[in-house]
Amino acid sequence: MVRLRRPRPEREAAAETINHMPIPEVSIIIVNWNTRGELLRCLASVRQCAAAIPHELLVVDNGSTDGSVEAILATYPETTFLSASDASLPSDERCDGSTAEGKRGPAEKLQGSPGSPSWRLYRNNHNVGFARAFNFGLALARGRSILALNPDCELRAGALERLLQALEALPDAGILTPTLVDQEGRQRHSYSSFPTLLTEGFSKAILQWLLPRRYPSKRRRYHAPLAVDSAIGACMLVRRQAIEAVGPLDEAFFLYLEETDWCYRMRQAGWRCYYLPDAVVMHGVGQAARRVPVQSRLEFFRSRYRYFEKHASAPARQALILLLLLRLALGVAAQGIGTFATVGLVPRLRRRLSRNVSLLAWHLRGCPAGWGLRPEPPPAGRALRGDERLLVVKLGSLGDVLHALPAAAALKRTYPALRIAWAVEAAHAALLQGQDCIDEVFCLETRAWRRRPLARRTWAAVAASCRRLAAWQCEVALDLQGLYKSALVLRLSGAARRIGLGRLREPVGWAYTERVPMPTWNEHAVDRYLRVATYLGAKVEEVPFPLPEAAPATNEATTRLLATPGAGNPDRPLVILHVGAGKAANIWFPERYRQLADRLARELGVRIAFTGSAAERGLVASIRRPMQQPSLDLSGATSLPELVNLLRHAALCVAGDTGPAHLAAALGCPVVSIFGPANPQRTAPYRGATVLYDPPPCSPCYRRTYCSHMTCFQRLTVETVFTACRERLLLGNVQLDANLPHQGHHLDRA
Repeated sequence: MVRLRRPRPEREAAAETINHMPIPEVSIIIVNWNTRGELLRCLASVRQCAAAIPHELLVVDNGSTDGSVEAILATYPETTFLSASDASLPSDERCDGSTAEGKRGPAEKLQGSPGSPSWRLYRNNHNVGFARAFNFGLALARGRSILALNPDCELRAGALERLLQALEALPDAGILTPTLVDQEGRQRHSYSSFPTLLTEGFSKAILQWLLPRRYPSKRRRYHAPLAVDSAIGACMLVRRQAIEAVGPLDEAFFLYLEETDWCYRMRQAGWRCYYLPDAVVMHGVGQAARRVPVQSRLEFFRSRYRYFEKHASAPARQALILLLLLRLALGVAAQGIGTFATVGLVPRLRRRLSRNVSLLAWHLRGCPAGWGLRPEPPPAGRALRGDERLLVVKLGSLGDVLHALPAAAALKRTYPALRIAWAVEAAHAALLQGQDCIDEVFCLETRAWRRRPLARRTWAAVAASCRRLAAWQCEVALDLQGLYKSALVLRLSGAARRIGLGRLREPVGWAYTERVPMPTWNEHAVDRYLRVATYLGAKVEEVPFPLPEAAPATNEATTRLLATPGAGNPDRPLVILHVGAGKAANIWFPERYRQLADRLARELGVRIAFTGSAAERGLVASIRRPMQQPSLDLSGATSLPELVNLLRHAALCVAGDTGPAHLAAALGCPVVSIFGPANPQRTAPYRGATVLYDPPPCSPCYRRTYCSHMTCFQRLTVETVFTACRERLLLGNVQLDANLPHQGHHLDRA
């Protein structure tokens, strides 16, 4: 993550300016989580449609990893960034009587250039849920009314004015909701009824047909404000007096139904909710939730049960659980039959079956709290004595090994007397050699062994590796990969205590004596491995990526590579394009890489270098051959230490879901990472990266080769990637004027 630091007096002055500004007509609060593209379009609509209205905007980011915060920094530099302590308010000015710190939790400080304090940005270190993040913004809002706006919404002309006028005209209105439409103008659900057993057990279409006055249909056109039960939380204007009467959102709702509970409490306090048909807002419908469909649906069920527990009787809640269990079981049966009948060739049917099986398993296991999007405390484990010999089995790939390094470093920092060995593929051993936290490296050639399984040389190498593992006499062994080959190495180690992950990629649980619980598949790999370290008693206070310094010979080799003639002006900032990937499906289109490289060199004046393995030389050559700008071909020409040193010299790295992208982020080099079929929640660069990901409904799919359409990559245009590259270079204060000699660049990296 890039942090632009500002002196403390300026921060205090900015906070003082905010406290003395005139009270705005409306405070717009946006809670964001990994919706970078939608958020920028939302802010553009606010800038255009709310310009004539005195307003303030508060964006609360819930620990996004897709570059949302960096994009706001680059697109709206006038925004003021304040920490919770900078914007503290007296307790009597808060909706719930809390302070900015404490109950709400401190927001991470991200400071930009001082500008208009009417737009402010806060960032949480992790996803604290919609209700808690919204309440944080609500406690700092000063407007006479509050507009809750989802980042996947866009205001249309006149919508905000009509909402404010209706709020004045309807004295009993606590909440107003506009007409929500999709991008084609089709009307979406803009309001809903309070959940009951009737609404949960019957189709909404049937209820709207049988009881049209009690359950108004969205298909019917209204010309005057309509009193409804509840607003859809995507966009709603709330009267401050109503908030003071009922309090903020209930933070027990992590996601979903927090606005329904709010409307119910306002109804009990005498306030009404109105649907305003002539105010139109575009709504993208759950863009962030689509990226984690199982976890978001699970939170939907959990919020349903929380609502019934709060506002219905215990028998009604039990009846609801039985009703939804029956619906899930029938759905699993029908989708299982359909998947079997189509031989699994219908991706949408497979995804629904997988999702509903997970939801059914969650119910049958008693709805455990560790599932879903809500973070849970690390599991209680068995701490180490501190003087054991420990073996880490993480064979590859490059990114996988890099992701596991912080866990090993945390164990070594907590237990200095611990002896740590690592079993790794020989191709990645250079990343571990010279590490202070690694005492021994076992280089295995599993890929070569599988190519020649019957050769005498293979059996001799396997026997030698087994003898080395046995001679190490490890007492504890960690399998951080969860594959047959890693489980076999774990058993051959002879360790009495063998620990694996709770969620496995292959059925190898027979190899373990202990398994560390993993709440979700979509947790980042680094966090998964840190769970194992915490399970063993390690204290995780920071997440370092220890990488050794370059040797003099490596520095000389890097200098020779960069001095290759005909590769552009050596004084210009260096941009590395790593176009290959371990899976062919993770490679962005070569033609678009060519267009991007030409635009970067021509319009920004940077120097382009292509990296890759020897097997990717043909791919790099096919990209460079039609290029009009000079570039440097380093594919197959760098060892791993030389690649590390090369990334240290780079101003930017552009890559897909591949090891060098993780390596660049670990080194502090700004990264633009292009994701297609893979899931960035699990394998995106852990920090310091702008992740471009615009998934269709079929993503993530984890294909190894291209599918027939590759819609996930089709959506990521050259213009999108070029804009992200330019933003990251500007954030690093890189001189982009091609007509001026480059005088060096400075990156304040954290």
